[in-house]
Amino acid sequence: YEGDRAVHADIIDYKFSSHGDEYILKKYASQLRLYRQVTATVCGLEDKDITTTVVNIFANRCIPVY
Repeated sequence: YEGDRAVHADIIDYKFSSHGDEYILKKYASQLRLYRQVTATVCGLEDKDITTTVVNIFANRCIPVY
């Protein structure tokens, strides 16, 4: 925060899947992009100030979504 304004947001979506990273990205990337758009609108942030990540609990992996 700077004062009362958010300057960055991290969106983390937890999944439990035996599928590989490519499958997870294909299946969930549009969902994470929507979360990013809504966060940008609600918080007044630019796209570059928001990170989105899928955490696959099954595979113990973090997958960035761009």
